[in-house]
Amino acid sequence: MTTSGWSTRRTGRGGGRVCLDDEGRANVEFDQVPNEVIAHAVDEVRFPYLDYADGPLCEAPPGTYVYECEGSGGQFEFVLGTLGHGRVVISFATVPDAVAVLDALERAFTEHESGVTRQ
Repeated sequence: MTTSGWSTRRTGRGGGRVCLDDEGRANVEFDQVPNEVIAHAVDEVRFPYLDYADGPLCEAPPGTYVYECEGSGGQFEFVLGTLGHGRVVISFATVPDAVAVLDALERAFTEHESGVTRQ
């Protein structure tokens, strides 16, 4: 199996990597992402079920929330950290599923940054 990967780090956005394998699966790891951004993105994507979440992630306490897609075998893990920053880990997801989460994260970051600028 071959993989291609990209790493990134931007001030205020945390950092991480995105890897694609030759089977068309995506693996994504981002750390130091603001909890608010993670929660907003996850709530936008509307996963059918997140382990340990009793409602929208924006109302959830710090912790680890997981969705395992039975159809594709992809796993989506979202960690809301106790210090206001968490982690996003996507494993063996189809590219369209990973892109949906990445797009939602980008929109959430944009909204978060505009809110921080206004304060």
